[in-house]
Amino acid sequence: MPRYNGDYFQGANHELKERILSDVLGQGVTDFDLFRAIVAQHGETKTRNADQLALSPTAGAGFIPGAYL
Repeated sequence: MPRYNGDYFQGANHELKERILSDVLGQGVTDFDLFRAIVAQHGETKTRNADQLALSPTAGAGFIPGAYL
């Protein structure tokens, strides 16, 4: 998550990103595999550049632009 303090996320999909952040912090995630599993609970994921995830929250909706979680 590129940002996680202050005003959290703004713009499109901010509620989804806040839910994912809450899950990550609540479970004390410290490794990428667990992070990927939490994100996958919210929709289809794709891995980009070996360490960035993109999320499509609903089938056919497309991936969230810039949502490198």
